[in-house]
Amino acid sequence: VKGSLVFPISGGNVSVFTPGEVSPYVIGQLQHVGSGLTRAAGGTTVRLSNFNVDPGVSRVYGDVAVNGQTAVT
Repeated sequence: VKGSLVFPISGGNVSVFTPGEVSPYVIGQLQHVGSGLTRAAGGTTVRLSNFNVDPGVSRVYGDVAVNGQTAVT
């Protein structure tokens, strides 16, 4: 779909509670192994991959490679 990023869910576990019952009301993680995107500019290529989404803290974790070399896992 034009203008969209799609990352199929490859694993994880999430529990959704009634808002106000617990905070945060979405707890767990969703893995997107094999996911990723690549951006390049000025001779540098950065690849972000293998996303892990934690909706409870609104964070996305993943692996980072710069010019083909692992920078962060």
